[in-house]
Amino acid sequence: MRHLRREHAFLLLSRAVLLLWSPSLALAAVDLDAAVGMWLFDEGDGVKAVDVSGKGNDGNIRRAEFVRGKQGQALSFNGHNAYVDCKNDESLNPRDAITLAAWVFVDAWEADGGADRSVMEKRNRGEPNASCYYLRLLDGQVGFFVWTDRGQQAVDSDSDVIELGGWYHIAGTYDGVEGRVYIDGEPVGDVPFAGDIEVANHVSLILASGNQASASWYAGLLDEAVVFDTALSESDVNELMLGVRNLVVSPAGKTAAVWSAVKRGH
Repeated sequence: MRHLRREHAFLLLSRAVLLLWSPSLALAAVDLDAAVGMWLFDEGDGVKAVDVSGKGNDGNIRRAEFVRGKQGQALSFNGHNAYVDCKNDESLNPRDAITLAAWVFVDAWEADGGADRSVMEKRNRGEPNASCYYLRLLDGQVGFFVWTDRGQQAVDSDSDVIELGGWYHIAGTYDGVEGRVYIDGEPVGDVPFAGDIEVANHVSLILASGNQASASWYAGLLDEAVVFDTALSESDVNELMLGVRNLVVSPAGKTAAVWSAVKRGH
């Protein structure tokens, strides 16, 4: 186990050095205008998680606590009744493509609800035609689900990589033809997907839980959770790992709302 942790840390360091020293990668290619939700959790106190994407999808924090995170601060969730409600704005209903990503630090696999641990979810499991997308953890695996007009589409990582007590960057993307999952910038699973993503305007996007009593609660830390209405490339996902503040070397290319929020630290 110690050997795996050292190997994981070395991989992260190597990828960070490559990104920082490569001129072609230092200039961010990530299209921030495609972000529909970016929650950095750097507020430090209060009950609001500010959406720095400029789309106004601020989240209401319920019983989660601010702690030191992977990038600045993070939120800590107790696996019982803590979550963030990011509401149900139309911007959170991409139709053609999507990316979900976040830094996770899992404290325990045992928590209230089902066996899976919900990182972010826009669906109501008890209601037909009320599911859009879902990023989860299950005993070390990363799972990414999209509901389209062709039915449920799902892809899991091909191995149990996530261990307790360490930071991992996870992501799921759908580009209209394929669903893919990433761990620490590496693609670890892909499956053909098809169809337009379902719309459920009355169902909120929830971080660290679900939309009903049987929700799969998440026990651990969450940092830099993002939603894009496009499928980010592998190089884009790797840039996300550097942190939102480092996506672009200068404010050029950022939307005014994003750059203003990043400068303020929230």
